[in-house]
Amino acid sequence: MLTAPISKALINRPTVSEKREPDSGRTLIVGTLGMSEVEPDSPYPESPRARKQRGCLFYGCLIAAILALITIIAVAIGMFFIYRFTTRIVEQYTDTAPTALPRPNLDEAQVQALK
Repeated sequence: MLTAPISKALINRPTVSEKREPDSGRTLIVGTLGMSEVEPDSPYPESPRARKQRGCLFYGCLIAAILALITIIAVAIGMFFIYRFTTRIVEQYTDTAPTALPRPNLDEAQVQALK
């Protein structure tokens, strides 16, 4: 006679029971899986490995931080190019040594007329 060994999975299998609600006629299936109870009609079933969802505040702050970083980088690059442009203009229109200016040849009557 051959007999198969009984596995622990068959001995400790989950129990399921059916209950009828008298008012609505619906069947409610309630069972136990290990230590937690399972209710199939529950709108939010619990998952043992469910990750915590991040809300809109987290993603809003993340996007704001990324945009702030991009803005800081853009401003730094812009300031670098403005600095290069202004130094090029200053070098183009200025001289390293002062230029000697001619003295005006005006007499006293012309100086009084200017005042």
